[in-house]
Amino acid sequence: MLVPSNKLIFWFALISVSLALLGGVLPRVAPLMALLGLAALITTGADAWAGLRKRDGLTISAPPLTRLSADRPADVAVTITRKEDSACVIRLALDFPAYVDTPPHGVTTRLPAGSQSAVQAIPCTVPRRGAFTLRVCGVEHLSPLGLWHARKRHSIAADVRVYPNLLRDHAGAAGLFLKHNTPGLQAVRQVGRGREFEQLREYSPGDSFDEVDWKATARRGHPITKMFQVEKTQQVYVVVDASRLSARRHGRPGGNDASPPESALDKAVTAALLTGLAAEKQGDHFGLMTFSDRVLNFIPARSGKNHYGVCRDILYHLEPDPVTPDFGEMATALRLNIHRRALIMILTSLDNPVLSEDFQDAIRLINRQHLILVNMIRPAAVTPLFSGPSPRSLHEAYERLSGHLRWSELHTTARELKHIGVDFSLLENEKMCMDTVRQYLDVKRRQRV
Repeated sequence: MLVPSNKLIFWFALISVSLALLGGVLPRVAPLMALLGLAALITTGADAWAGLRKRDGLTISAPPLTRLSADRPADVAVTITRKEDSACVIRLALDFPAYVDTPPHGVTTRLPAGSQSAVQAIPCTVPRRGAFTLRVCGVEHLSPLGLWHARKRHSIAADVRVYPNLLRDHAGAAGLFLKHNTPGLQAVRQVGRGREFEQLREYSPGDSFDEVDWKATARRGHPITKMFQVEKTQQVYVVVDASRLSARRHGRPGGNDASPPESALDKAVTAALLTGLAAEKQGDHFGLMTFSDRVLNFIPARSGKNHYGVCRDILYHLEPDPVTPDFGEMATALRLNIHRRALIMILTSLDNPVLSEDFQDAIRLINRQHLILVNMIRPAAVTPLFSGPSPRSLHEAYERLSGHLRWSELHTTARELKHIGVDFSLLENEKMCMDTVRQYLDVKRRQRV
């Protein structure tokens, strides 16, 4: 497609008006004016033909997969290949979704003479995680005389994956799990009341009877004591609830009203990925499970960069499912798939009394075998009655009373879960990710698994 430039419009108006006035005032020069007008038209046509030829000599390609982080400025690289090597100016634009922040008029780049290929970065900022495909790249090429803009749509196939922005919450949690290299110190194997068997030794006065190895005692004829060490590798599982409960929106950290609120699922995804990073730093194995009314994904606990990438690829496009969660299916899958004692961190919501009872019934399948922590984001209105400023109206007083009743029910649920060995925590939205990592490290430090 050809589009006239401002330069063409200006010169067309100037030349046509001038030639028309001169031809009307001086009839003897009218044939000359006509020849000049014809020459101008031929020049314009030749410039249009040259612009089309250069436009058709361009080839546009993009990487098949581009990984970005939500809410972070990034670039999508586009490779430009051409047949001619003369200097030229082109403008590029990709068919991003409407919610992506990109330059409104595309990106203009100058290709120097002598280069037949170049890479141009097109900036963009994607506000939320997910995936989309770029199928069209629009190219605008300026003709040699600058009279025409030659445009063409090039077909491309570029998948873009947008992962959660971990840097926003990583800043607060970094000091919790990063290993700092301190001069003069070195790692020493810890021997103590762990759960991993180390060796046998002779019985010493004061040893507990539960530490005596009775089979070895019978074989040797005198008391033998078992020694244990802190587990070198533990299993940590994060269970993410992707049901209708996870679609609730919470304000973003920092109180930025201009940015859209995050859902509980977004927070759970970020917390799961940060916990996976912390487990990798601590030398533990990290596993993942997502569920709604059925088990969506189950990844056995492992370690390594490739394993973390698998977990990240499962979580980046996870969306809330408008169904009621089935905690029975969740507990059954955990019981069947996890055979070694592990730390299981369940990110869900239990402020519905019926679902809370279902959860308590289901969790009894695994509460004796594993250490279970349940985390829920505290809704803004769920607070004790006399906390915060005084209500300013009768309507606000009733809202405070409603929030207090919900808060009381959640604390009752926490006490009931505590009786069966399950820890339930109400976490603030801004600190949810950091507190989840802190809970894992506290369990690691206290050797609770």
